[in-house]
Amino acid sequence: MAPVKMHRGEPVELEVAATPLENGVVTCTLSSTRTLRTGRVQTTTHFSCEVLTSGMIEVSALPSSENHRVSINKEQIYQRFFHGPCFQVLNSITAADASGLVANGAVDHTLIANDLIVAPLLLESAFQAAGLHAMINDGALALPSSFESMVYSEGFEPNTPIELQVARRGDLWDVDLTQGGKRILTLRGYAMAQLGPLPESDRFKLDSPEDGGSASGGTDLSTDKPNGFMATIASSSIVSPPVATPEVSFREVAQLCNRGTPKRQAERVAGRVAAKRAIAELTGAKFSQIEIHNLDSGEPVATIDGAVGPNITISHSGEMAVAAAHPNLRIGIDLEHIEQRHPSFQEEWFCAQELKLIAGDPEKLTLAWAAKEAVLKSIGQGMASNPREIAIRTIDAGKLTVSLTGGVASIIDSMSLSRLDLT
Repeated sequence: MAPVKMHRGEPVELEVAATPLENGVVTCTLSSTRTLRTGRVQTTTHFSCEVLTSGMIEVSALPSSENHRVSINKEQIYQRFFHGPCFQVLNSITAADASGLVANGAVDHTLIANDLIVAPLLLESAFQAAGLHAMINDGALALPSSFESMVYSEGFEPNTPIELQVARRGDLWDVDLTQGGKRILTLRGYAMAQLGPLPESDRFKLDSPEDGGSASGGTDLSTDKPNGFMATIASSSIVSPPVATPEVSFREVAQLCNRGTPKRQAERVAGRVAAKRAIAELTGAKFSQIEIHNLDSGEPVATIDGAVGPNITISHSGEMAVAAAHPNLRIGIDLEHIEQRHPSFQEEWFCAQELKLIAGDPEKLTLAWAAKEAVLKSIGQGMASNPREIAIRTIDAGKLTVSLTGGVASIIDSMSLSRLDLT
């Protein structure tokens, strides 16, 4: 939030405060206090974060990268950074392109502090590696601003080689730091505040791989923005136990896992990941800007930076979750495995005319059930309404038509919907 500054050589009092919240979360702040010439006492908050002290959640590793090889040595790195010897923790950049980079280095905390529970110079090396990627691709000098999460694992060996992998996603960077093949530090959603352009003489340039992969100037990044006029569909794998990802922080995962069975928790997290992916693709929003919560009816609702977001719908089955987002239309999605279902299930949810259309075909039965579920989700009801009030009228080559009765028909009438499409 603000740097700690020394004024006229006077001492500055620093305070770390920790306040326990629910679910093993502790909110922490770093602040300083100084007395101004006027006698007024000024308190400044420099940093705040939330620390998870129980129920640690593993963060999934970054996918392997295809960055093309470059050669940027330590001297070149610290010609551009202003760090003194204790903070020169990177040795070289060995691969880089617009999507990320690979670096190596070594860290020795004995130069600055002993007996620390964590290793802050490891985090510093992650900051520097991401900052170098901004230098290489944006031609800009930047300082740390914030990050979504940082996970530190025990087992770090000082003065032993480390390797860092940096991946960029929009205006955020993710970093994995490994030592001897073991992930020691995971940084997600790192944001930087740009200070201004690098001098022209300091700018890197990434030549094409065919040119031998040297680094000497600047290259621009560009992304195609979605047009925002059509629905987007995204998926995610169901992982048990759930893990934090670039889409959902470890705190979000902890909140999503505070109830239900392990299977239901994993499905809930995977659905949230899929929904954020669909919203990000539709709107161009960052994952950190997107919030999703459920109404009392169970209907998911999205916001972007606190403003109303697109309409969303989520479903999961087996090992996969899917979600769809649309900027203004109500939508419903359902994912089902094609399988034969028990006769009691068919009799519970389908009338005789529907069962005649299905004729014992597992694919038609699955399509019919998915259609009922999708319609109920599109009106925000889910299983709170009766699926029997959605009657399947035709099933032809995977296409269905339905008619609505009872409470479902009344809800749709109250919504003044002009049409209902099944795809």
